[in-house]
Amino acid sequence: MDNFKYALINDTDIEIPYFIHMAVTGLIGIKTYEKIKEGFLSPKAFFEADASKLESLKLFPGERLKRVIESRKMIDPKREYERLLKENIHFLSIESDDYPHRLRDLKDAPPFIFYKGKLPKEKEATISVVGARECSVYGMNVATRLGELIASYKVSLISGMARGIDSISQLSAVNAGGYSLAVLGGGVEHIYPRESRILYERLCEDGGVMSEIYPSVQPMKAFFAQRNRLISGMSDCVCVVEAKEKSGTLITVDCALEQGREVFAVPGRISDITSFGTNELINQGAGMITDIDGFMEEFTRRFCVPMSQASINNEETDTKLLKNLNKNEIRIIKAIDENSFTPEQLSETLLLPAYEILSLCISLTGKAFLKNVGAGRFMPLQKAVDTKNFLLANASC
Repeated sequence: MDNFKYALINDTDIEIPYFIHMAVTGLIGIKTYEKIKEGFLSPKAFFEADASKLESLKLFPGERLKRVIESRKMIDPKREYERLLKENIHFLSIESDDYPHRLRDLKDAPPFIFYKGKLPKEKEATISVVGARECSVYGMNVATRLGELIASYKVSLISGMARGIDSISQLSAVNAGGYSLAVLGGGVEHIYPRESRILYERLCEDGGVMSEIYPSVQPMKAFFAQRNRLISGMSDCVCVVEAKEKSGTLITVDCALEQGREVFAVPGRISDITSFGTNELINQGAGMITDIDGFMEEFTRRFCVPMSQASINNEETDTKLLKNLNKNEIRIIKAIDENSFTPEQLSETLLLPAYEILSLCISLTGKAFLKNVGAGRFMPLQKAVDTKNFLLANASC
């Protein structure tokens, strides 16, 4: 058990205010956080360290170091913790057992999150619905129906509470008795856009709002692109209802593909500007939703099972299983990790042409070692993970 985890478990009430101070600075991402853990026994020890200690560890360049020191004068950690509790604002560090498992697996996981209401249940499936702010009547109708169906299947809907597709789908879900989480581009104390106040209040009561940004910080343009990775990260798959050719929605899609999440898009009329983005996603390999009911049936068949049973039930990984793989397929399994990848990324490592690796990946997909997540990317399934572990344990294979 690492030192910060130990401090959180054994001195919860003492240490949480100092975790909160770390979040207040707005300067601590996961890499800096890991370095801080290496240099200090606890968040309290980090808070109490003098400037020379911080400077010697080279955690923050000049101006940022000054801001960290000044932040101590701006906040009384214990009083601020009490204020958040009074405002029903919950805090989790990545050390917390309740920290969402989907976020914990991200390479750029937020060290801290704040939320009001509730977070999605860990064992329940999640879908994010995103799309154009200036949506068409067609898009509004699809988002409404999708939100209602997601609620009826007891699936959690994740989105960003933005005007248009996001807020329409979320409000439809909670009105149908379902759960929805909004990931915000500012602190959870701020409602943006203001027209989403009713939805915000409903989510605080029947769903949740979440952010990695400190609660009192106003929304900023840069925060919205940053939060998109959390929308996709919290989801089992991403559904795009409408999107322009150059849309912020496509940032969420890029994040989803990088994280190995599947992407689906609703096709639209080729003459509509809000269909350019979705139709191009389908052209690039995204799943196409032509029947919302059928899509939800397929989604629940694949994802709505207890997490302990979610992995594919494959035969035991042993030498018999390896007989189904050729030499280069084994090399691919050894080379990949838990993240999604493209054949081009493996080409240089394995010294094989990208087209040959693509053919091998298609073969491994047919053998249930990989899955195609669209846009030319592949993701390892549990069979690949088990096989790689077996290969590492039996290096002569």
